Amino acid sequence: MDADGLYLHNTNHDVRHPIVALPEIVIQPSYLAYRRFVASSSVSGIITIQDCLNQFMVATTSVLAYCCVMAIRIKKVRCLAPVTTQGTSVTLTMQPAGLDSSNNSFNSVPEVYVDTSASIDVPAYLSLTPSVMTPFGSWHQATTVNQNLLTITAPQGSTLDILFEFVLRWSSPNPSGYTRTIAAGTAGVFYAASILSNFIPADVETI
Repeated sequence: MDADGLYLHNTNHDVRHPIVALPEIVIQPSYLAYRRFVASSSVSGIITIQDCLNQFMVATTSVLAYCCVMAIRIKKVRCLAPVTTQGTSVTLTMQPAGLDSSNNSFNSVPEVYVDTSASIDVPAYLSLTPSVMTPFGSWHQATTVNQNLLTITAPQGSTLDILFEFVLRWSSPNPSGYTRTIAAGTAGVFYAASILSNFIPADVETI
């Protein structure tokens, strides 16, 4: 045994055999990434699970894209709504909308969050950090099962940041069944999609 008490020696070969356990490793770790969206016009609607999945798509042909994550959740949402007309205030509204439609036992608290701009120098701003123990902030697999997560109303020019936590898919493409059709895509390129039509992804390829 070594002086440190961790190894046994074989006198016939220059080989050392550890007698301690290997450290734990995570083969498929989770990652964090922001997506930023800018409202090309006013927005009012509900962000869904598939809106989240649509931010991490990879084209396999010019008309088909696969989701490259196996699970995803929303970790944080923040939105800033600037005043675009002097003397005219703007209002920003968010409401968690995640529901368990099967047995009504796992729901997001439907509190309504509202902020109105104070002046052209003080825009409306909201920031939500959902609990992982609610549908709004919990993990969702990349399947065709969709569900509402967050209702949002924002004026034109608003900037929406969503922080996603996700696990990449290392297995064969699309075992969970989520794909979407695209137009004029390039195989191998990663894409993101607009949310509620008017929230356009910034600085990424879009579908």
